[in-house]
Amino acid sequence: MKYITALILTLAFTAPAAAGEITRPDAASDFKWKSTECAKPIPKPAMGGQSKQDRLMAYATDIEIYIDCIQREAQRDFQQAQADMQDALERDLEKDVQVMNDMMLNAAKTMR
Repeated sequence: MKYITALILTLAFTAPAAAGEITRPDAASDFKWKSTECAKPIPKPAMGGQSKQDRLMAYATDIEIYIDCIQREAQRDFQQAQADMQDALERDLEKDVQVMNDMMLNAAKTMR
């Protein structure tokens, strides 16, 4: 389990994210993901004859759009991280198998 955790952390810092980014200011901090594609909505100032309710409804719609955007971005990042982790595991396993095969061949040569 420690190996997989270390691998995930390594991938988080070495593999480019599909979109968002993972940050950790220092060793005592939690890892945080943040969007690099989705702009947080801000309430718009009153324009023309727009009522407060109309502005509030527009802001609520902007928030829904933002939440949908970050969910899609985070899902893509998660799927990419899974694929990157699978690739790294397969490469490491292939290397270990090759090392073991080489060791067996060398052992067989010395036992002749």
